Amino acid sequence: TSTSSGLVVALDTSSGATRWRVQLQGEVRPPVVSGRALFLFAGNEHRVYALDAASGGKLWQFDVAAYGRCCIAVAHGAVYVGLDDGSVWAIAGDGATLTPAPFPSAAPTVAPSAAASASATPAATPLAPIGIVGGTIDMRGHGLSPVCQLAVDPTGRVWVPEAETGKIAIFDATGTLLEEWSAPPDSAGAFDFTRDNGDGYGTLAFAKDGSFFVLDVGNKRVQAFDAKRRFIRAWGSFGGRPGE
Repeated sequence: TSTSSGLVVALDTSSGATRWRVQLQGEVRPPVVSGRALFLFAGNEHRVYALDAASGGKLWQFDVAAYGRCCIAVAHGAVYVGLDDGSVWAIAGDGATLTPAPFPSAAPTVAPSAAASASATPAATPLAPIGIVGGTIDMRGHGLSPVCQLAVDPTGRVWVPEAETGKIAIFDATGTLLEEWSAPPDSAGAFDFTRDNGDGYGTLAFAKDGSFFVLDVGNKRVQAFDAKRRFIRAWGSFGGRPGE
């Protein structure tokens, strides 16, 4: 879990005990775990980190050009992050082997309950160091900013909800804009990717078969579609009771 003050904590799911913690600077966005690595974006630092999920040791860091107010996606060997300047960065590696290292300012600590399963010197982890693939996906010329969250489908295309238009921009793996997709006529209605305060906050998630779910946040609902983008169903309303 992460906090707006830069604290990142790993908790044991069975006991709730702290396994390790890392203190970064400023706001840290929700992390993504893939394999043995944890990826996170520190918005105030304009920096993407890769950590060893078991120990909290740093594998690499990479600075980006602008602030980002939300989340990252990891798929097809790359880390994708959307920024407030309207660009999307695809970050990948060269397959070299990395060894987790403590953070210079605040070394990760392992709780006693986890010490028995964690070695004093973490073993080398076969994870890729950082590099840019094809530069950036620059959407500033398309009028798509602000970018909300983003997702990568099973074929490697990048889907980006647009807060200003209620559409989803779809890019190929090279950063070429393929189309801007709107909710189909038979769906529950047009997408609204803004919260009540005007912030962009729409997102979507893909299943392995290519079907997907869209958080239609402005309408306080989720819409589900199959792999051919045909509407399946919608649910949700605002409130604290079951199904809301």
